[in-house]
Amino acid sequence: MLKNWMRKLVLCGVFCLTVVCFMLILPGRNVSAFDYELKTNAERTGKVVKEDAEEDGVIVSVVENANFRLTLKTDKAEYHAGDRVRLKTELEYIGSKDQLEMTFCKPMIAYKIEGSNGLKIAESVYWYKKDAKVTTFKKGDRIEEDFGIRRENIYCRQCDEEVINPDHIRNYIWDSESFDEFCLPQGTYTFFAVMTNELTKKKASTFYAEIHLNIDVDGDVFYDGSNLYRTRGEDEAVLIGTKADDKVGSMGFQIQSDDLIIPETVKYEGKKYTVTQIGDEGIRWFGFVDDYTYGYTDSGVLAGHNFDTVKIPSTVKVISRSAFLNAHINTLYINAGDLRIDEKAFSNVSIWGEENCSLEIKGGNVELGKDVFYYSCLEKINIHDCKSLIIGEQAFSNLFMLKSVKLPENTVSIGDRAFYESAERKDKVVLTIPKGTVNIDGPVANKMLVKVADGNTSFVERYGLLLTADGSTVLGIADFRVKNITMPEGVTTIKPYAFSATLIKKLVIPDTVTVIPEGMASMDNKLKYVTIGKGVTEIGRCAFWVTGVKKIKLPNGLKSIGDYAFSNCKLKKVTIPKSVESIGISAFEGNNISLKITFKKGNKHFKQVDNEIYIPGTKTVIGMLLSRSSDTTKELDYDKLDLQFVLRGRIYHLYIPETVKEVDISSFSASIMGEYYSGKYEVYEGAEVIFLGKEPPKFVDERNSSKEFFVYIFIPEDGDREAYIAALEEAGLEAGKNFRLMNGTYEDEFED
Repeated sequence: MLKNWMRKLVLCGVFCLTVVCFMLILPGRNVSAFDYELKTNAERTGKVVKEDAEEDGVIVSVVENANFRLTLKTDKAEYHAGDRVRLKTELEYIGSKDQLEMTFCKPMIAYKIEGSNGLKIAESVYWYKKDAKVTTFKKGDRIEEDFGIRRENIYCRQCDEEVINPDHIRNYIWDSESFDEFCLPQGTYTFFAVMTNELTKKKASTFYAEIHLNIDVDGDVFYDGSNLYRTRGEDEAVLIGTKADDKVGSMGFQIQSDDLIIPETVKYEGKKYTVTQIGDEGIRWFGFVDDYTYGYTDSGVLAGHNFDTVKIPSTVKVISRSAFLNAHINTLYINAGDLRIDEKAFSNVSIWGEENCSLEIKGGNVELGKDVFYYSCLEKINIHDCKSLIIGEQAFSNLFMLKSVKLPENTVSIGDRAFYESAERKDKVVLTIPKGTVNIDGPVANKMLVKVADGNTSFVERYGLLLTADGSTVLGIADFRVKNITMPEGVTTIKPYAFSATLIKKLVIPDTVTVIPEGMASMDNKLKYVTIGKGVTEIGRCAFWVTGVKKIKLPNGLKSIGDYAFSNCKLKKVTIPKSVESIGISAFEGNNISLKITFKKGNKHFKQVDNEIYIPGTKTVIGMLLSRSSDTTKELDYDKLDLQFVLRGRIYHLYIPETVKEVDISSFSASIMGEYYSGKYEVYEGAEVIFLGKEPPKFVDERNSSKEFFVYIFIPEDGDREAYIAALEEAGLEAGKNFRLMNGTYEDEFED
């Protein structure tokens, strides 16, 4: 009897504990509008005013109920594969009352997409108790937004209800270049926009608008048993996918690696097509999903695939951007005709097998794009028998395993930093500039010996430098072992980044040079001693960024110092000559804490008063020596703010006194104000601007601000909010995008 009673007590306790746990867990669950609609199958409410109607070239659907009009818009109902789809939503209050309060979940509008191919996607709506929000609508209030698919707020299901990892969803729909543009596989789709207010009542919202889209393909897509192709024109085919791939065992170890042998021609419906391209920008999202269907990848048609050998025939004229990005290839052989290999086509290619990763290109007129083999595991490069070869910017850069390079005699042009950061600074790795090379855009290599072939009349190697034949232009270093470089008189031009990331300790620039270019010696931690010639009038952006320079004498004829020119050096004292007319942002950021910057007297462009820089003869502040969030800025005597630079650091809290009557909005630039990436497209935020005047100053945009910033604005408790907003908007700034006028004072916010 006692045992039965105890058994019942235990079972009761377990049941109660289960109920309590369930109640604790349930409110934290995320629920989507898509989940609700699947479960309730509720009838649709609202009057359909328009559906898939064309108005001025835009497709529109409109639904109304007693209080709201919900509108969906898209550029067109018919899209081709690779087109970026863009959809807009408008919600307008049209009710009879002057205003209406509604309780909404977050977000106010939820979305879902259903495709004929089984693809189902929905944007999440959080649990109603957690994020419900009361919103007040006034007559005529309208909310507009672009539909954006974000990985953290969506999920995808196949027809068999198998859940796809959200981290992989971008392979189907997300375009990394913009959150509100996306791509979809071939098929027909219904796009829904759903009001979420009824979810607070534990009901699925039945007030929604829908638009029907069709994603089509130019040409015919066919599978020849090995590869997937698309026809183009009358007789051409484009390779858009393959089943040849690496076979990986359950523990992740490679057990077999296939070859990708691309044929010159393929047959489809009895007709022969010549294979002329591997992937293309218009359809680069194609890739196999299973044996019967195909989907999209946002990187390249063969990105991430694994091959032992890849052979490409001479009929192929274009290998598209990112086509083999992140692939694993042991041997790459290209029998070239007239061939263009686009940007990053083989970038980040690594090795699966034990053999060396090698590249051979034979024959033809070949053009290699920017970063085409960037960061790949190539050990051997053998390009030969070409009629002409053009090598793009950084085409073979960051090849850490590179051991040998052979270029054809008819290499016409070599791009900027084409072999930079490649090899391991070993004497036996030699890059020979071929006899036929007539153009080199900048430094070629910094970790291998650079030689000029006999018979080349355009370039020479002297003093450890690679120079133009007349000795007037320094392209970069030729011998990475040289530590001290004195450029000869007669040098007039230095190419950008000529000595970047080298081992130079001492650098002497002759008087014949007038411009120190962008990044000239950047990332050269060994560089300690620099002599700048008397003829230099301009020091470019990042010229000495991240170097070991401790002392610098700026010439009296110097006119401009670029952004970050001496950033992250080891300077202790700098004197700005009176000839200087312009200074870039953060020009001396990251140096010694005790760095002393002094402007010589007599400068017509800058007047130094303690930490602030004024335009002489005015009360206009245009610069600061050191960023600071000090209250002393309240007491400064100035009437116009036109910040163009802060020599050290960025501003996080800026007080603008009542005396200031005009502010150039460029002063709020993200490069001047404190910043962190906010997740919005090219918008930075973080700085707080505290106005001490009740009335706003005049906001101007004399320097055509990029407006890629976001600042929090505080005004006095009795300040005129509407006047501030109007003044900011008149200068071209948007509330919520460029600024936010805070409700409390800065002191209140700070105390909180």
